[in-house]
Amino acid sequence: MSYPQDPYQPQPEWQDPGYTAPHQPALQSSPGGYPPNPAPYAPAAYPPPQAYAGYPSAGPYPQQPYGGYGYQAPYNPKAGTTNGFAIAGFVLCLLGGSLLGVVFAIVALSQIPKNQQKGQGLAIAALVITAVWIVIGFTAGIIPAFIEGFSQGYSS
Repeated sequence: MSYPQDPYQPQPEWQDPGYTAPHQPALQSSPGGYPPNPAPYAPAAYPPPQAYAGYPSAGPYPQQPYGGYGYQAPYNPKAGTTNGFAIAGFVLCLLGGSLLGVVFAIVALSQIPKNQQKGQGLAIAALVITAVWIVIGFTAGIIPAFIEGFSQGYSS
């Protein structure tokens, strides 16, 4: 019975007996076992292009300005400002002008994304304040009616 060789001992390098595939020619190896470098390209058989008469040669391309590639976004003078309809809607809703404040807040919410403006929070707050005013008005009208109804008693 023979035991397998110790896997931790260095193994002899396997040598190719010289076999090459039938459709591939044998490569001549250079030092290090890599194929030889190909021959360098021959120089061009034609001269480089000349500049047209009256025009200077193109020369090297101009350097790109500092700041990166691509194009700059167009200038928007309204960007970064707070939408006026949002401010007006917020003030009117605080004062109780619910219907006009809601209209201004809705107009502001439609304009803010288009013009890249600020004020979305003001417009949403105007709508929330309007909802609070409606709840306050509803309860202020209903609670006295209940109290009056209970004080008179139930009569048929």
